[in-house]
Amino acid sequence: MKSTFKKIFVVLAITIMLLVPVAFASEIVNTISGEPEMLNEVTMLGEAVQFGSNDDNVIPYDREISGPVSPLNGIIRNSILIGRYISMIGAIVFGFLAFKSFRNKDEQKPKKHIIKGTTYTIGAIGFLCANGVLSIIKSFKPVIYLYPEEEKEVTVKLGKKEKLTCTYPKYNDSWKVLAKPSGDLVELETRKELYSLYWEGKNNVKHDLTEGFIVEGKNAASFLEEKLEILGLNPREKQEFIIYWLPELEANGLNYIRFETKEQIDEDMPLIVEPKPDTVIRIMMVIKKINKPIEVKKQELTKVERKGFTVVEWGGTRI
Repeated sequence: MKSTFKKIFVVLAITIMLLVPVAFASEIVNTISGEPEMLNEVTMLGEAVQFGSNDDNVIPYDREISGPVSPLNGIIRNSILIGRYISMIGAIVFGFLAFKSFRNKDEQKPKKHIIKGTTYTIGAIGFLCANGVLSIIKSFKPVIYLYPEEEKEVTVKLGKKEKLTCTYPKYNDSWKVLAKPSGDLVELETRKELYSLYWEGKNNVKHDLTEGFIVEGKNAASFLEEKLEILGLNPREKQEFIIYWLPELEANGLNYIRFETKEQIDEDMPLIVEPKPDTVIRIMMVIKKINKPIEVKKQELTKVERKGFTVVEWGGTRI
């Protein structure tokens, strides 16, 4: 029994020692290159320049990219990245110590080495779990607006409550509000006056990075104005979206951006509104800071028309 137990943990220790360095090397390569994982083709839009393969609407881009640099640029993201590096190194070290303990031939104290090896293996697994926690992708500031044609009570439900990390007003099983054509809301339970419903949560979408946009920080405002107009946001919604994301996009200098499809958003976090709206606009912007231009394929966006009772949601995800 002891022998079997020992072999199981030896296998675990060896697996950790083999897999973690690969993940560590991959992380370093992605950081140095600045390229999004799995990113083969994406677009650049800033001064009407686009990258791509050999299509007629594509031209080479060979000038230097520059953008504003902030002292706080990426401080949170970099802290998380450092934490991931530390957790990877910790997993490697503990995996090695576990392997060494299990391989010890001292017959006089076999229990001691099994206990030490087990402890080190658990430690290595703990570091790997920490790395996984630091790798979680979140949906940031999705806010929901309601525009009925006439004043009415509306119920809004999020289909995967277990993924929520923060909401306002407090979300239990649903939000119940009195919605007005102006977009103003009154929460029925508390009589709180609102203009939107806010949530954040874990994002499990498998991001399609084969298309999108590469946007210079200095061109981020004009880029968002143009794209959000196509996606159906009104002036107030556009301004709030831009105010929230512009500082980060400008500080990044160069950004990979893609807008998730409504089907992807619905799968990740279903949105149920009663009574049923005539128009539902859901925008989730995916962004990643990159360090150099990449060959890209432009994402095609479809013009959205607002008709009747309209529900609008926007948010973003950092990868």
